[in-house]
Amino acid sequence: YNFWERQTHALVVLLIGSGLLKVDEMRRAIEALHPTHYASWGYYEKWAAGTAQVLLEQGVITEPELDSALGGSEHDEQPEAVFMLGEVVRVKE
Repeated sequence: YNFWERQTHALVVLLIGSGLLKVDEMRRAIEALHPTHYASWGYYEKWAAGTAQVLLEQGVITEPELDSALGGSEHDEQPEAVFMLGEVVRVKE
């Protein structure tokens, strides 16, 4: 197993042991994954996504905290829109 997979397993065991996560909650979050992700992600990818979703729902972590922990930034800017909503555009072939 990769290091991150062992970390994921350890984190889930710790969270369940401390009462911050229940197996049924994680299972529900995993089963609610987008079908493409559910079909293509491995076991620990599903565990990580399901655990993160439950912790977000419970308010244990916030989205900015999760983004920061994953290497993102609270200050990541969205690219400026090229077109406005409702604007007619022509696509070249």
